[in-house]
Amino acid sequence: MKARLFVVNEQTFKKTMENMEVFVFVPEPKSNRWNQVLLDIVCDLMQISIGDYIFLWESGAKNIYGVFRAVSKPFYKKTGANDIFRIKIAEAYSFDKPINEYDVINNPYMKNHLWNIIGKKVAGKSRATSPITGDEMEFLIQSLIAVNNNCFKYEPNYQVVDVENELAFDFTRQYDGHIPRQIAEYKFSPISVLDGVAVKYEKSLEGILNCCFRDKNKKTISQLSINIDNVNWYANYLPYGLEGSEIDYMVMESVDGINTSRIDVIELMSGIIDVDHINRCLQYSKWVSSSLTNDNNIVRPILICGPKSITAKKGGLAMIR
Repeated sequence: MKARLFVVNEQTFKKTMENMEVFVFVPEPKSNRWNQVLLDIVCDLMQISIGDYIFLWESGAKNIYGVFRAVSKPFYKKTGANDIFRIKIAEAYSFDKPINEYDVINNPYMKNHLWNIIGKKVAGKSRATSPITGDEMEFLIQSLIAVNNNCFKYEPNYQVVDVENELAFDFTRQYDGHIPRQIAEYKFSPISVLDGVAVKYEKSLEGILNCCFRDKNKKTISQLSINIDNVNWYANYLPYGLEGSEIDYMVMESVDGINTSRIDVIELMSGIIDVDHINRCLQYSKWVSSSLTNDNNIVRPILICGPKSITAKKGGLAMIR
């Protein structure tokens, strides 16, 4: 079970509740980086699985609402506006009152457990949607239960919704850099990510991994020496401490489905391996070990790089083509 926060405002919150869909706005294509922005949004959405919990974070009132459940895969829907990427949701918990951002972030007993939410907030990098950890998910639900005086309703059953224009990647054609003049002219098709034999952007690797873990692609994931049946949480683009940089990817494994038995910290690069990325991967892994595992030796650094590098494995660092 995973969970994710979607940022809304007063207007988009109402629209979300009316349509029971969360959505992400795509900016108008006014720069030559528009394709990268589009890819960023799609890759993040690929992290969400059917059944995952969804929380709504209202930017103006700074309230957090929940709890909803994703009941479809991400899909494209043209509406005449910029909210073209969506996910169908259903109510999982029914709460009358939200919780406030201040009470969450400033809880003195949860600083270490809320490292992801706090890190994103401190970094100040706007993000329409972001993953939250299992500890953070549990804390938000318990806080909602408390503020509602234990009055809530839980709905264990839900109906999966089949959607058209499901978001997907295309590995059969080369990257298309065409940028439309405006969103109204954008026509969705599976997004190409390859430029020759390699991916065009490092962000593509995040999206590919999200799809592989979401769809339980054993063949691909086993190349990382990860048993997909032991994976209980994964996410991309996670804050590293409070300095504003990001960990590309993290996977939490559990042999019993409850206790974390290994954490994989994955550094991604589209080009040939270099010393800077090796050091960064080791640095992030060391921070995760000290911050999340009390320096227990269960963190494994992995670096995935471009196709011209040499496959090797030494000292716990895997370099994979």
